[in-house]
Amino acid sequence: MLSYGKLGFTVYFAFTLSLLTAGTAFKLWIEYDARTLAVHLQAETAAAAKELRQNALMAQQERTRRQLEQNKAIEKQNAINAQKQRTCSFWRDQYMKNKTSYDKTMMDSACK
Repeated sequence: MLSYGKLGFTVYFAFTLSLLTAGTAFKLWIEYDARTLAVHLQAETAAAAKELRQNALMAQQERTRRQLEQNKAIEKQNAINAQKQRTCSFWRDQYMKNKTSYDKTMMDSACK
């Protein structure tokens, strides 16, 4: 004969076992998904950090290049000013020696 107690217990045991199996599978799937997400986030973070380092290096190189250009321009202007000063001094000395109008004109022109 059919025993309803045994049938009920079997159904209960099968239902419980299927819930435990599904729960375990779901938990493993969530853990796998979390690990995969962590790996992807770590890779993206590393790529972003590398890009930031490259951008910082490029910016530093650009600042260095600009500073070198600025230094060259300053050196060039200093050389021009020094040459103007030497020219002015030369004509001032010439004017002091000779007192000619030509020397005076050249001195005025050079010492502007």
